[in-house]
Amino acid sequence: MISIPADGVCLRDFRREDLAQYQSLRNDPKFQRFYSEEDSASNRAEELLAMFIEQSGEIPRTKYQLAVVSLSGELMGSCGIRIESPRHASIGCELGRQWQGAGAARDAGNALIEFGFV
Repeated sequence: MISIPADGVCLRDFRREDLAQYQSLRNDPKFQRFYSEEDSASNRAEELLAMFIEQSGEIPRTKYQLAVVSLSGELMGSCGIRIESPRHASIGCELGRQWQGAGAARDAGNALIEFGFV
């Protein structure tokens, strides 16, 4: 189980009990504007969460889609790093609207880069 403390947030593997909060984030119409209609479907959050949990048990692990959690324990979104091929990886971050512009994505991204590349 991965848990990475960062300035103002914590990154950790997703848990099944994150589903309600993750669905709430993904159901926001302004959040959905960045995703396709298929990716915004009502059951997509459940599918993604199951996939993230499954990926956390893979050996070797090449995909780390982690929950971004506030210091008070509230799910803020997710960020991930994926090994695409030798010496190539991609990262991404999605946060609920209430945390956008507050530096949480920067804090999560910095922690993720340090985890993946340092």
